[in-house]
Amino acid sequence: MGLDPGTGHGVLRFEDLSEGATSLELALTAEDLSVARDELEMEPAVAASLRVYRAGETFTLTGQLRWVVTGECYRCLAPATAAQAVSVRLVIQRRRAAVDEQRAVAEDDEAALCDPGVQAFDLRPWLREIILVESPIRIACREACPGLCPTCGSDLNQGPCPCNTAPADPRWAALKEVRFT
Repeated sequence: MGLDPGTGHGVLRFEDLSEGATSLELALTAEDLSVARDELEMEPAVAASLRVYRAGETFTLTGQLRWVVTGECYRCLAPATAAQAVSVRLVIQRRRAAVDEQRAVAEDDEAALCDPGVQAFDLRPWLREIILVESPIRIACREACPGLCPTCGSDLNQGPCPCNTAPADPRWAALKEVRFT
């Protein structure tokens, strides 16, 4: 309800929304959101659970956006995933606005203005921006991943490598005595 199936998922049709609250469930792909694989690797679906409150020509969207980022662990290069969830909010007003007001609203991530004649609002650019900003730059396979040995490159998740048992260079022994407070 409220989404225009003719123009694709994520397009909010104002006339389909009655006064009061309406629930929306969206399932969008990376392609729907124009997220390129080199920008971010994510599982096929981005789920959005939104509540739309309509009061006249003001539409307030609140809810939760969930997705999974996939890639390599930045410590050991093993496959890794990171579940993401973020609360979202957007206020859309259908009314005429002065140029200064339009500029001010354009800088606000939680507000949008539409001309009264506009029949639909595309949520996809807004959702795309949230995903790109909120996704981690790097992910780990697990919190305590020890990574790779800097000397030989062995995966320390498999156990200690031979490098760790080699005696340290005696010239660096004095650094072991340094205590930071």
